[in-house]
Amino acid sequence: MSAAIGYPDYVQQVIAEAADVSLDLQSAATRAADPDTPIVISVIKNELGLLPEFLHHYRSLGIERFVIIDNGSTDGSREFLIAQKDVDCYLVTRRFLWPYKQGWINRVIVEYGYDRWYIFADADEQMVFDQSEHYSFRDLADHAEHLGLRRVRGMLIDTYADGPILEYSQAKGQSLREAFPLFDGDSYKEFRYKEIIARKGGPRPRCFSGGEGKFNPEMSKYPLFRLRPGELFANPHHIYPYGDNFHSDCLIGVLHYKFLPGFVDKINRAIAENTYWDGSSEYKRYLHALKSNPELSFVYEGTRRFQSTQDLVDARLIEPISWRPDVRNSGQCVMIEAHRDWAARAGAGV
Repeated sequence: MSAAIGYPDYVQQVIAEAADVSLDLQSAATRAADPDTPIVISVIKNELGLLPEFLHHYRSLGIERFVIIDNGSTDGSREFLIAQKDVDCYLVTRRFLWPYKQGWINRVIVEYGYDRWYIFADADEQMVFDQSEHYSFRDLADHAEHLGLRRVRGMLIDTYADGPILEYSQAKGQSLREAFPLFDGDSYKEFRYKEIIARKGGPRPRCFSGGEGKFNPEMSKYPLFRLRPGELFANPHHIYPYGDNFHSDCLIGVLHYKFLPGFVDKINRAIAENTYWDGSSEYKRYLHALKSNPELSFVYEGTRRFQSTQDLVDARLIEPISWRPDVRNSGQCVMIEAHRDWAARAGAGV
């Protein structure tokens, strides 16, 4: 994989990193996986608090193989991953920058092969889709193939809780979905750019724009994909070349648990390390707003509560899916029961 003339600069950076990086295998999965079921790829650092529920969520939706790149965790994350029978764990100790991260992801795709389905998810993202209480990600990939899609569009849905952001807490045994069940029901809007069909809105621009209207993070993603050689997962929000980004409805809701207890510590690290876009300017904005108003809350008149995927369909954030009778319905209602079981097991310290 080498850079080519005519590629945008950021794509060339991704290509160069993918060609240069060495993935140091720490452990290989010992459990067999269905080759037709998507592989989940993730890049993590010090996410031990999120990883058990992250794995549990995707397993409950039928995922049988995870490829996780650890970027030098010191909190036990890597040791935890090495112990998982369905995880291929790699170590990369290079400095984190978003083009490098995209390079690492594309290196994984080259190593594991193009002509299969992948899901990319951060540790604080739990993806759902219409009736995913009853269907699996393999079912969704089958549905996408039936529609002729190779890239399935989704959107980040920032979740939150009642009360001030700085007072958020999560009780022992409480799942993220239980602790942070709220979302914006009417603040998102859709736009069309040359790269993607964009979604903008949610609690971040509502509460952190300072009335300027300039702060409007991109919420669209293409997290489920099946690439051809020459295609790249080149940006956190889109795939390159851009053409196939315009064929899919928004089918995936990415429940985004960004604002958790300890969020200010994450803000300070992001600012100090200067690893995010535009000098971590988004995190500087968060810090300024929370210092100016320690009682800041995301709750407003359009706040809704997530209880099932139908709530996201009703809010028109994701599209309903007309499931074909021949789709195997392999989820078998596991998602609801899995999250109930998660709470019980976590509360018992299992």
